[in-house]
Formats: sequence, structure tokens, C-alpha cells
Amino acid sequence: MIELTTFVVILRDPTDRLFSEFNHHKNRKRFGNMTFVQYVDKMETLWNKCQLLHPLNYSVCYQIPMVPMRHNPLVSGMIHSQLQMWLDAGIPVSSFLLVSMKDYVSSVNGRKAVLRKIFEKSGIKGNNDQFDNYLKKIQTPIKAMNAQTRNRDMGDLMRTRLKNFYSSHKKRTQDLILNQNFQLIPNFSHEEILNGTFW
Repeated sequence: MIELTTFVVILRDPTDRLFSEFNHHKNRKRFGNMTFVQYVDKMETLWNKCQLLHPLNYSVCYQIPMVPMRHNPLVSGMIHSQLQMWLDAGIPVSSFLLVSMKDYVSSVNGRKAVLRKIFEKSGIKGNNDQFDNYLKKIQTPIKAMNAQTRNRDMGDLMRTRLKNFYSSHKKRTQDLILNQNFQLIPNFSHEEILNGTFW
């Protein structure tokens, strides 16, 4: 059964992903007056405390007793830990499809190419009309979401702080991709993976 399952993993820069999740909750009035700096401070404190008790135990440190998330969004950006957890559970590398978020959002044609590849790997037949209809359904909420967050910026200091926090985790993700035969969309070269340009 596992061999028939396709795990689609979006490779997104963890700093951008974290800011996006924060804005997702802010748009739904979930964090009150909490700023992004306060949000990151809280999550990093929880992460550091958990690591003292459970070093490199990502699954344990992912869970937090905080409404509305109940997970630490910092850990969501540590893609290598999630991939490794599934590999350790016996999921074959051939079941994964790794997609570059940067290429997926770049254009409608980029999204079509990704959908076509996912359909193909999953054994689902699809045509351009089906892809167009699906994209129309998801475009409206995406445009609305982008309009809400377009003028928000985390600031250079916070971006640098998170870039430093995630640097070792991004390196582990790149090493894991290089050491395993993951199928990538698009098909990145060895140099592109080493340089981290898929983020």
C-alpha cells in the first residue's frame, strides 16, 4: 500500500514559511497584539527548553500545549527531520515527490507543471482543462491571502536572525537530498542543491 502512496513535500524557505504561518494566524485574529518578534521569541524559548530535555528529538519538540497551534512552527521548517522520520519508519524514497515552492508560485505554468507531475506519479490521468479548473479554485483564496499580507515585512534584523537559526537545518536538508535519490520538481542539479537555490 505504501508503494502506491505519494508524499508531496513542499521545499520552502523556512524563514518565509514561519512568517507566512504567523500572518495566517494574525489574519484570523488569533494572536491579539503579539508581534512577530514576540512570536519567534516564545517559540525559540520552547524549542531551547525542549532540546535540553530531548536533544535532537524533533517529534517531541514539535508538540506544544499552545492554542491554536499545538505545534512549534519553528520545527515545521526543519524539513530534514520530517523526511528522516518517514524514512526511518520504512517509507521508501521512491514514494516522495519534493517540490520547490519558489518554482511552484512563480507562474501559472509552473503550478500546472507541478500538478501534472503529481498526477503522473500518483497514477491519476489529467488534462489541461482539469488543471485550469483546479488552479482557478485555489487562485481566489491565494490572491485574497496575498492582499492581506502584501505590505507586511518581518524586517532585516529578524530575517537575519532566522536565517542564522535555520542555517544548520537547511544544510541537513540539502545533505539528505543529496544522499538520497529523491525525485525533485524541477530536477535540480548537484550544484543547485549544494547552493540551496531550490529554497
